[in-house]
This record gives sequence, structure tokens and C-alpha cells, in this order.
Amino acid sequence: MAQPLSVEQLKELVQRQSNVIVTTGTGGSRIQDVDTDYQSSDRMLVANFRRLRLEPPFPWRTLWEWHGFYSQNLGTYASRRQHVGQLTRAALDALDALAVNEGVAGPAPASTSEVVRAALGDAEVLIREGRPSSAVDRVHTALHGHLRSLRCGEHNRPRGRPVDNGPAQGPAREPSSVQRDGRVQ
Repeated sequence: MAQPLSVEQLKELVQRQSNVIVTTGTGGSRIQDVDTDYQSSDRMLVANFRRLRLEPPFPWRTLWEWHGFYSQNLGTYASRRQHVGQLTRAALDALDALAVNEGVAGPAPASTSEVVRAALGDAEVLIREGRPSSAVDRVHTALHGHLRSLRCGEHNRPRGRPVDNGPAQGPAREPSSVQRDGRVQ
């Protein structure tokens, strides 16, 4: 699996890939000179976009695929630049939407504490930064705090007081008296 990248790192990688695609499609670089690096960056780009549940921006896994596409569909350098520019802008817009919290945030619980809200906010930031495994801990904290808040409210009691859950399961027994030597009477 490719290394998780932050949204900002992904935006930089999209722009770099776009530049390589345009350069090779407009006579600037030879495909054989840059295709290995392009493919490596493409794998990272595709994995990170899928991790964020976004469609990868460029459909070509190799620059030779790009060559085949533009040779048949985009006859001029200007049309190639325009096509790649549209794909690049769409990808950057999708990443910007994540960066301003669209597509990541869920609804805030109706009844909760500031600690829970802070933990959820931390989790959203970690997700946007491409660190979902770190966000899991904050979501766990938020869930635990929210459930505790609900439990305290349900019993109409302040936090910290033990809950009396009623009689224990099973038959009631009188406490046994224990002799000094440890035997039960």
C-alpha cells in the first residue's frame, strides 16, 4: 500500500503529474525518460485518491497510454493542455473541498460535551491530513465520552457517581462469616 499523503501533498503530486503529462504530450520530454517516475507517482496518487473515496484524476497508468489517447483524440498541443488542465482542476477542486471540511464531517451529536466536540474536531483534522489511523483514537474518545454523557443524563445523576443497577443476578445469599483461619461458618 502506498504511503498516506496529506491533502496538501496530494495537491502537489497532482500538479507534478499534470506537468509531466503536458510536457510529454507537447514535445517537451521523451516518454521513455520519465515514464518510470510517472508510474511510481501514479500508483501513489491512485491509492491516496481511492483512500479518500475520490476518483483518480488521470486515467492513464503509463505515459504510453496517454500517448495513445492524445494521438487519437487530441490533435493539437493546445487541446492536450486544455484536457489535462480540466482534469487537474477537477482533482484540485475535490481536494480543496476536503480541505474545507466537505465530504469528511458528519453531523454533530445533539447532546454531548465540549470534550466530545473537541475530539470529533481533532478526528476531522486528522482525516483531512490523510492520517485516518490516528483519527480512530479520537473517534473512540468521542464515542466513549458521548455514551458516558448519555448514560449520566439517562440516570439524571452527576458524573462520577456509581450507578445502582439493582440486585445482582442469581439467588440472594446472606454474607458468610469467615473465621480467623479462613474457614466459612
